Amino acid sequence: MRRDALRRLDGCADAVSSRYGSYVDMRRADAMAAALEDAGLLREAARLALDAAWAALRRDDPAPERWAKALRLVEDHPGRLPDLSGFSLGATPVRHAEATLRTARMLRERGTPAAGLLAMALVRASGARTGWDAPWRTELSALRRHTEPDTAMAALLLEPVGGG
Repeated sequence: MRRDALRRLDGCADAVSSRYGSYVDMRRADAMAAALEDAGLLREAARLALDAAWAALRRDDPAPERWAKALRLVEDHPGRLPDLSGFSLGATPVRHAEATLRTARMLRERGTPAAGLLAMALVRASGARTGWDAPWRTELSALRRHTEPDTAMAALLLEPVGGG
């Protein structure tokens, strides 16, 4: 593929992505992620696949198939992960916490660096949002024992504020 065509495709990916917003059109993100992957733009494909997985989670759908696709793109290449520090669940109703908790556990139990960092982002966002209710403190404790050192250290350094 020619360089100018790759640049245009990359620009289209930015138009589809909303940087973890709740308004990601999952079908468009899926199609664009597939096109980006086919073109070899794997970091951008991973970003859109994660956008779609998070958008599904915000709609109370743990969407394991979406997480599997995203993990396939990042698992052996954690450098493809976007910056997770600003990840938020936005206006997601707190009642959706069960789907988020199941997803965080699935990611943690996978045991890989990328999955651990994604679990950490979910736990950080959900814990802060709920005042660190018991399930999120339990998940944080489990992440502190994670086999992947970067995940374990990030969890160790996170100080939950609020809750009991």
